[in-house]
Amino acid sequence: MGKSAPLFKDIIIRNQLVKGRLQLPHSDLETLYHSMQRKESRFRKNLEKHQENIKSHKLQINELKYQLRRNSETLQKAFHPTTDNISLLYKKLGNAYYIKARLYWNGKQREVQIGSVSIIIDMINNMISRGILLDLKTVKTEKLTWNIIKNKPRLVEAIKEIASLKFQEYIIRQLLASKVKKQDLNICNIDEINQSQSVKEDREKASVENTKAEFDENLQDGKVDWYVQWRRDNL
Repeated sequence: MGKSAPLFKDIIIRNQLVKGRLQLPHSDLETLYHSMQRKESRFRKNLEKHQENIKSHKLQINELKYQLRRNSETLQKAFHPTTDNISLLYKKLGNAYYIKARLYWNGKQREVQIGSVSIIIDMINNMISRGILLDLKTVKTEKLTWNIIKNKPRLVEAIKEIASLKFQEYIIRQLLASKVKKQDLNICNIDEINQSQSVKEDREKASVENTKAEFDENLQDGKVDWYVQWRRDNL
């Protein structure tokens, strides 16, 4: 609750008691007081406005930081894939078992299928022959099971490297699909604008034609003012 207005006469009286030099009517003090109150009100409103702006800016900054983290994560996984935070699973699909991989991306858990043990070993051997997996020798698939693979850390890491490339493809395809979808939406919006403009032009054309027909009809019935008729015929 704000303070009540002071007694301006008392201010003058007390100032005189202490031999002060406030030689002015109390009404001038009252005017000064209300002027200062208006200033205070403006300052408070400006302060509140700037505080709200700061609050809004903080929210925007947090949102930008969040989007930056997401974009940096996507950039990393799409163009600089690593085996970090990739987990492998061995699942049965139908009558066969497959190795799958899980990874978090864009706030959700994603899963890609890598292949059966024999297919994966074939991929590993291809990568070895191309000089991509330098610290592995050609792997034989005979009697190689998931339980055996789990106990071979370098082999598990090689499978995760394959998984990272599978995730790279998945993310890039998702990004390209999202880009195409946005382009389609933009095309739809342009078509809607053009259609709306066409409808507007048709309506305006119909309105002009209706007005002309009505004018001609009134002219024939003798309902048009002579001056309007004269302007139509001569101007």
